[in-house]
Amino acid sequence: ESIQDYKRVMKTICGSLRNGDKVRLGDLFTMKKGTVQSSKAVEGSIPFYTGAANLKLHNTATETTESILFVGGAEGSLGRVHHAVDAAYAVSDLCYVMRLLSDSVLYKYAYWYLNMNKESIIGYAAKGIKRTITLERLKDIEILVPDVEVQQQMIERLDILQDQIVGLERTKVMLTGSMRSCLDCCLTSVPAADGSTGLSTENDIEDSAVDE
Repeated sequence: ESIQDYKRVMKTICGSLRNGDKVRLGDLFTMKKGTVQSSKAVEGSIPFYTGAANLKLHNTATETTESILFVGGAEGSLGRVHHAVDAAYAVSDLCYVMRLLSDSVLYKYAYWYLNMNKESIIGYAAKGIKRTITLERLKDIEILVPDVEVQQQMIERLDILQDQIVGLERTKVMLTGSMRSCLDCCLTSVPAADGSTGLSTENDIEDSAVDE
């Protein structure tokens, strides 16, 4: 699929998205605060969702069904969203556990929508020494809810893009490693004060063989 084809399809999807109804999160989800302190990560095999991007581990599960986890209490991670699909997991008290009340919204759509609008959502944060988004404010945030078919189309497209981003990041890591190896090789060839380069020449190898 060409870039132009992709843009055309996304334009159609976005047009349908704008025709969706605006609905309060509080009317779409039940919400509650997580119960485990973020600092209480312990040795275990249970996924532990906190304000951090990476998962920690715990030995006791607090949740057992699919949910959206919204970080409202960690200023550095404010607005981060997790989509939990694990059979059992623990949730930090920095997160709100959100569960759908109806089938008019798909979990993955809500996850992408909140992620893509993170900066706007952070604007709802209460001002103070430590910025937070309270449960009441989170409930009042409105999101566009198009038909489920449109939501599914958007999810499929964004998942494809995410896979491509991951692939590009892996390629970047590989190429960065190759660049470092190349630079290391160049640095060892820089002449020292005695004129040596630090690289073995054919004569060096032959001399070494004679000495042995």
